[in-house]
Amino acid sequence: MSDESTSPVSTPRYLLVLSTVLAILLIVVVIAAAKITMDKKVYAPVAMGPVDAPEASSQVCADFVAALPRDLDRFRSVEVRDPAPDGAAAYRDSSGAELSVRCGVNVPDQYTVLSPVFTSGDARWTAVSDATPGSDLRTWYAVGGSPAVAVTASSDVGSALEGVGSTLSSLYDANSPAKPAPYPLSEAPVAGGSGGSGEASGSGGSDKAGDSGEGGTSGGATESPACRKFLESLPDSLGDWRLVHISAGSSKLKNADALPEGVDESVFDKAPSGSATYLAEGHEPVVIRCGLEMPEAYEPGANLTQVDDVPWFSDPSLSRGSTMGHWYALGREQIVGLAMPQSAGEEVITSVTSAISDSLKKTERQPTPAQQ
Repeated sequence: MSDESTSPVSTPRYLLVLSTVLAILLIVVVIAAAKITMDKKVYAPVAMGPVDAPEASSQVCADFVAALPRDLDRFRSVEVRDPAPDGAAAYRDSSGAELSVRCGVNVPDQYTVLSPVFTSGDARWTAVSDATPGSDLRTWYAVGGSPAVAVTASSDVGSALEGVGSTLSSLYDANSPAKPAPYPLSEAPVAGGSGGSGEASGSGGSDKAGDSGEGGTSGGATESPACRKFLESLPDSLGDWRLVHISAGSSKLKNADALPEGVDESVFDKAPSGSATYLAEGHEPVVIRCGLEMPEAYEPGANLTQVDDVPWFSDPSLSRGSTMGHWYALGREQIVGLAMPQSAGEEVITSVTSAISDSLKKTERQPTPAQQ
């Protein structure tokens, strides 16, 4: 009796191919479903709150928003959650980073004659960084015409501004550009005024006489020997800021290589007398001016901040609604004004204080601090 061997039954080739195809299709479906789910989460509608945008409901803004492209560089258009504000559009990139576009906004006070301006997409832009500690938000304002448009994002926008600018440039009124705010401290009253003695009491006892300060106008204490000595004692840098211009006697440009891109030398024709200007890439300017009158907001007993041997008064009336702080050094033969971003930190005011201590004499009459 012999054993009979049986050979295994082989699986038909078409079944192997079919199972492989089905497995691949299953993977594709799973990946596609995961991508759709992720896209729904990443490209979810964006909530946008109200802002000061008086022209947002205009027909020009409506036409502008309707004409915006679906994609701006890596950003894709997404819906705006109700209640959606007028004149607004929203975008996200694949990481979920948001980019918002708002039409008809007011240009902020941070936009001054010293602000860098550049062209992208046939529109003129200036950038303002959020001064809130820990924030990386930045807003680009189209300032070359009306209505003004703001683009806000927390990351590099790449060429997104080109798409917005190209859309805007064919719709807005280029004959009505946004007007920049004056040179910082150019409108501060000068001790003695034009034709005055040029001497100012460190506690603000001199007569109040104005000096427009526009176009480097000279007059009063700003042209005093004491102020010239002070300006020449200032350092070449204050933290990230570099000294680029001094307006004293024959106004002169310093460190021209430190001018941020988009700032033209001709802007210093508007520098007020007795001033020093510091600039830094991506930051608002620091402007110092010597020979000022006591600020109107100061009253005896006001809160003062003592930095080394110099008392400083912060003018709250000029800081409301702005990221610029206005400080006044008192108790010296000349009052020094300091306009600087609130994010500048202590390094700036400490360095300016040191220059004041080294060059300006104390007065016998000192300002009276607030009672603690």
